[in-house]
Amino acid sequence: MLIWLLTLLGAVSCTSVETSGGSLRIVFETGDVQTKAAGPDGIVEDGGGIYINEGVPDVVILISNADNEIVATYPSSGRGGILTGSVEGTPAPLQASISFTGLTGSATYTVYAFANAQGLWTMKCGEDPVRNLTDLTSAARVEALQFQPTAGDKDAYGCLAVKASRLPLSAKGAVTLTSLGNGEISLQLQRCVAKVTAVFENQCGEDLLLQNFSNKFYHMCPETGNVVPHEADYPVNHGDSNDGDLSATEAELSIEADEMVSQSWYVFPSLGYYTCDISFDLVDDGNTVFCNYTDLPVLDDHGRDISYLARNQHLTIITRISRGRTVSFNFEVADWDSKTETVTFN
Repeated sequence: MLIWLLTLLGAVSCTSVETSGGSLRIVFETGDVQTKAAGPDGIVEDGGGIYINEGVPDVVILISNADNEIVATYPSSGRGGILTGSVEGTPAPLQASISFTGLTGSATYTVYAFANAQGLWTMKCGEDPVRNLTDLTSAARVEALQFQPTAGDKDAYGCLAVKASRLPLSAKGAVTLTSLGNGEISLQLQRCVAKVTAVFENQCGEDLLLQNFSNKFYHMCPETGNVVPHEADYPVNHGDSNDGDLSATEAELSIEADEMVSQSWYVFPSLGYYTCDISFDLVDDGNTVFCNYTDLPVLDDHGRDISYLARNQHLTIITRISRGRTVSFNFEVADWDSKTETVTFN
C-alpha cells in the first residue's frame, strides 16, 4: 500500500500568540510493485512510486477550507503554496520543504494529494476539461474530477495503455489545526486504477502450445473513473450497460513445463456481475484440442461473486492446465501492494 504521511507544523513559540499557516512535512512509502520498478529515465512502470522530472516530483497538493474554497496549493497558484528548499537525491530519499500561508489556527481543512497526475491523462469536471489541478478553486470541483482518456491513452484492447506507466495516485483527508496552527494527518496515497492479470499456468509436466488464444472479461473496462477516492468509487454514470468489455487475443502462446505466462491490463474501478469467456486450441502430439469456456462467473475461493473492483486492487484470473489436460480456473482479488521504499520530504 502506498502511504503518504503529512504533518502540518506551525512555528514554535514561547507565547500563546497564534500563528497563521505552517509547514508541511511529507513522507512517502512506495517502491517496486509486482512487475517493474522505475527505469533510468525515472518512469515508474506501474504506479509503484512517484515520477521525478529533473529532480522535481510530480506532486500536487490542494487544501480547502470549511467553505470548500481551495486556499492553498502546491505548486503555488498564488493561493498560498510556496516551495522552500530544494529537492535532491534520486532515487530516494528525496528532501524538500513546503510552506503554506493563510492557514488559520483552530480551523478544519481538507487536504487533497495527487502524484503522477499532471499532464498524464486528460481530466474533466462534468464536460469541462481540467488541464492543471492547481487551477481548481473549489472542493466541489475537485470531488467531481473524472479521468477522460483519449484514444492515444488506450492499448489495442481498450484498456489504459503502457504509456500510462506513470499511474496517477491520489488521497484526501481532513485535519483540524490547533490554536497555534499545528496539525497532523496521515493519508493513504493510492493508484486511481485497478489491475487485471490473466495467468496461464502449465502443470502438465511438459511444454504446451496454445493457439487462437482469446480472453473476454465482461463489464470490467469502464470509460472513466474518479480521480479522488469516493464511497462508492465508480462514477455516477456507471452501470452494466455502459461498462466496456475487455477482450484480449493472441495467435499463439508457448508455455514451458511448470511455467506460466500472463497478460496485464489497467482498468478503472467498476461494479457489476463479472463473467468471462476463455478459449484456446491446445496442440497435443500433433492433435488439436479445442477448449472453449463461456460465461464463467468470476468467483472467489468461497464461491462468492467478485462484483466490485476498486482502485488499487489487483484481480488475477488463473487458468491451470494439469496432467491429463484438465483445465481449472481460479479468481483472486487483493490489494495491489508494494514493497517498501521511503521517500522523504522535509
